[in-house]
Amino acid sequence: MKVIYITGTSRGLGKALAEQYLQNGDLVVGMSRNSTIKHPNYQHIPVDLSDIEKLEKIVFRPTDNAESYILINNAGTLGEVKHVGSMDSLMIAKAVNLNITAPMVLANKFMDALCNEKAPKYVLNIGSGAGTSAIDGWSVYCSSKAAINMFGEIFDKELMLKDSNCKVRTLAPGIIDTEMQSEIRQASREHFSDLKRFEDYKKNNDLNSASEVAAKIIRNFNLIYKNKDAIQSIRNY
Repeated sequence: MKVIYITGTSRGLGKALAEQYLQNGDLVVGMSRNSTIKHPNYQHIPVDLSDIEKLEKIVFRPTDNAESYILINNAGTLGEVKHVGSMDSLMIAKAVNLNITAPMVLANKFMDALCNEKAPKYVLNIGSGAGTSAIDGWSVYCSSKAAINMFGEIFDKELMLKDSNCKVRTLAPGIIDTEMQSEIRQASREHFSDLKRFEDYKKNNDLNSASEVAAKIIRNFNLIYKNKDAIQSIRNY
């Protein structure tokens, strides 16, 4: 039985991943403000992941007969879609906390708690193509996703130097029909010149469902970690 920790399990990709792992008979520990999953193998940690003090209270524990341990840093937020000079300072801090500080804190705690376990360990950071693109109005989102890419690369280098039985990858999941896409389409053209492209994604049915992407990630999980690239895209599988 795999033991899988997933952030952002109340909806979207995080919920889809949790539900499909549960169907496989694995143990899933979800972390989000609200619990929307009921299953005997599901445990929920109610937490605002943008609140660093609350993150410190999260505990990763060894589990008897664990086949492997997996941490999926999935939770994220688009933040305000506004130009620099028009954003709310507290909203900037909250988005940065959720998108990059929380994954770093959780990965650090995951490694500290489970480093001596013989079972293999995997960290999967959900990245974005926005981490390598400059999109007006998305300064917070693009910057924080670029940061998660660099964190993943450095983390991967450290693990290789230690010859650790833990591996880390950062994976862009493509465009998914989630609440975030809805938020993008509600943005002001004044602050987001690329709005039409995202409206067309929805209009032309170019968005993937969360369940489709979750299934693809789980199906190709081993291949993702056999690939030596620290930063990858699910589109390549």
